[in-house]
Amino acid sequence: MKVSITTHGGLAAALRRPPVVIDGTSLGEAERAELAALIDAAEAQPASASTRRMPDAQSYVITIEDQTSTRTLRGSDMSGNRDFDALLDWLMARAPTRGA
Repeated sequence: MKVSITTHGGLAAALRRPPVVIDGTSLGEAERAELAALIDAAEAQPASASTRRMPDAQSYVITIEDQTSTRTLRGSDMSGNRDFDALLDWLMARAPTRGA
C-alpha cells in the first residue's frame, strides 16, 4: 500500500509542495494494522461540505493505492472530521523528512 498526501492552499498557497508519500511496505505489522484502521474510520465518516469560505485554510487530499484500487479522501483544516484529522496526523508523524 502507498499513501500520498497532497496539501493545497493556506498562507503559503503559492508554494508548490511535493506530495508526502508513505510506503506501507516500510511499516511494521502493527503500524500497517493501525493505518488500515485509521483509513477505514476516515472512509466511514464522509467529508463535510462546508459552505463557509476559509481562504487561509489548507486542504488535503489523501490517496490510498493498493494492488486492487485507488481511493481518495479529502479534508481541510476546518472540516471538523476527527477521523480524517487522526489519519492525517498519523501519516504526517511518519512522513519522511523533506530534503533527506
